[in-house]
Amino acid sequence: MRWSVSGIHAGDGLGFKATQQKILLEGMTWIRVRDGKMMEGWQSSNISDVIRKLAVHANAPS
Repeated sequence: MRWSVSGIHAGDGLGFKATQQKILLEGMTWIRVRDGKMMEGWQSSNISDVIRKLAVHANAPS
């Protein structure tokens, strides 16, 4: 499954005080199902890019 979620970093989280920056997380998730049960899962996303962007804004001079 491909997915995306967007929002505003409005509360403390991801290692930073609120930055009020727009964020966009995008990724893919793979799930292996056997006999109707989830057996394994894998995920890939751009979370590292989002955290780098927040770090720039969190460390910018006021």
